[in-house]
Amino acid sequence: MTQMAETELQKALAAYQAQASTATAHEATIAEFRHRIEEIEAQIDSIKTLLATALRPPELDLALIREADAERRQAEIQLERLGQDKARLAAQMRGIERERQAMAPELQESERLCWRALFEQLKGAIDAKTLDTLFVAGLQAGLTESAVRAAILPSPTQPDALVAQLRQRFDLPD
Repeated sequence: MTQMAETELQKALAAYQAQASTATAHEATIAEFRHRIEEIEAQIDSIKTLLATALRPPELDLALIREADAERRQAEIQLERLGQDKARLAAQMRGIERERQAMAPELQESERLCWRALFEQLKGAIDAKTLDTLFVAGLQAGLTESAVRAAILPSPTQPDALVAQLRQRFDLPD
């Protein structure tokens, strides 16, 4: 039975690690999209500043006016393209964020299954007959069920430290 419980724990851990890996990849992609959006915003700001501070050629020089207008049109086209790129990245990022948020309950459930598998594994290692005998003896001694349980299973003084030890020992998720 212990071997089966270990196998179940290993399966649960593998499933959790696969989900966590996907979640981490989503987070990395979101961070990359945010960085790329920031770069695009910086380019947009730079072009807008350039357009706002561009010198106007003298009105009499038609060639300079045409050249300045052509540069202005190119800058506006580039602004439009950058805006479209930014909107596309933002939409993709929102989609991945939704996927990541949708994964959160599954990830929590997977973590709970890891702990459940560990519980079953540890429970299988306990001599149930001795516990039954101890429980019945406590009841016969006049103790209540809750008093017997408290005597057999005292509350840990530092549950967080015990959780951390279990996580480390059995490679459980944080």
